[in-house]
Amino acid sequence: MKAVLVQRGRAEGEGPGGRRSDLEGFDCVRDWLLSVAARGTGSPQTREVYLDRLHYFLKFSRLDPVRLIDLAKSNPARVKRLLNSMVVEWEKKGRSRQHTSSTFRTVMAFLKENEVLLNVRSPKVFPSGKRRTLKIDEVRRSMKFCRSLRLRAFVACMKDCGMAPVDILKLRYGDVRKELEAGRVPVKVSILRNKTRVEFESFLGPDAVEYLGYYLDARRTGTDKIPPEKIGDRSFLFALEGGDQLTYDALKSQHWRESKIAKVEWQIYDLRRFFSTNMKAAGVNDTLVEYWMGHKLPSSIDGYFFSPENQEQIYMGAYPRISLKEERSPEDLRRQQLLDTARMLSFSPELIEKIKEDIHAGQTIEEATERLGRSLDERVREVAERFLALPEGRRESVRGSAMEKARAGGEKEKVVQDMVVPKKDLQKYLRRGWTFVSALDGDVIVRRSS
Repeated sequence: MKAVLVQRGRAEGEGPGGRRSDLEGFDCVRDWLLSVAARGTGSPQTREVYLDRLHYFLKFSRLDPVRLIDLAKSNPARVKRLLNSMVVEWEKKGRSRQHTSSTFRTVMAFLKENEVLLNVRSPKVFPSGKRRTLKIDEVRRSMKFCRSLRLRAFVACMKDCGMAPVDILKLRYGDVRKELEAGRVPVKVSILRNKTRVEFESFLGPDAVEYLGYYLDARRTGTDKIPPEKIGDRSFLFALEGGDQLTYDALKSQHWRESKIAKVEWQIYDLRRFFSTNMKAAGVNDTLVEYWMGHKLPSSIDGYFFSPENQEQIYMGAYPRISLKEERSPEDLRRQQLLDTARMLSFSPELIEKIKEDIHAGQTIEEATERLGRSLDERVREVAERFLALPEGRRESVRGSAMEKARAGGEKEKVVQDMVVPKKDLQKYLRRGWTFVSALDGDVIVRRSS
């Protein structure tokens, strides 16, 4: 009796449509996926999407793959009704038209592979209002608030080259080592794309090279929580703790958490459209941009297309469109230095806001500097008055930074300190408990709370 129950469970699946993991147990599904892979269009990610889409329909129709094929042969009109009912029901539930149409086409492809042709048109896909081109200011804000060196480096790399995330994640250090260690900018990357099986070239620009340097240095030296890692040619360029390959799902989850903090919500894949749009807007030939992104070129173009020798010059000529560095006048840079000085001296947020208001109100550098000096004098006087208000016995125990924390009631407040340090000293400060905040020209800002 027990054996019979097990056999029934395998035949009928766990609930309507069976379990997704059971689909590959059917010969018709395995043959379909094998045929897709043989045509050279079935990357591992595409294969998983196909299985998901087929399972969604089987669950809706309460069929398994064999029964679906048999029904399509014996009663094609009923399968048509099931497909159209799925579109209507899912639209009522608010599912995206893109998702519904993709599922529809997947079922049709599965049936076609099993010699069943249905005379039915797939649903039209309407343009989504959410599809927009990411702006460089949004990328800058995300980088500013991002706490992960690894995610910063990945975002910088993807927006610089426009490659698919899964292709970047399979890169190894040996793919870029020679040019990175030689100090070349941009770094040329040659790769065979999984999805299209097309070999192509792209570039990592100045931003990617800079943030990759921070990230790789942190992996080599280690932190309080992560042991040092020996990075060789076979090491993944982006890795989990311990050296294992970083997965796309883990990357998306981390980016989603960080985007909530930055209050700028966008998807990792938006960086691909960002690269394409801005490179073409900068005047780069459309075919060359598609080549850099790893897209499969039409056969009518592929036979005549050749990779121009001056790719690097073309790329760097268009790079300002995607650069994280803001082109600012010397006056703007000096104003930013004033604000950085105020933050480094641990001025209160209120005081920094006052200085910022003065600067944005159009004050000259001299006026802003004078205000900074007055604010510094006011702060020193405030600390001195607070110190003198303490009981005589307390004064003797207050020294240095503790004097800034003391209050008349004896309470201590949390002090956040920012400091500008040379890039070469970053790892030393990380080991001492400081955290990385952002990069300046040749320097970095680190932060510590006490």
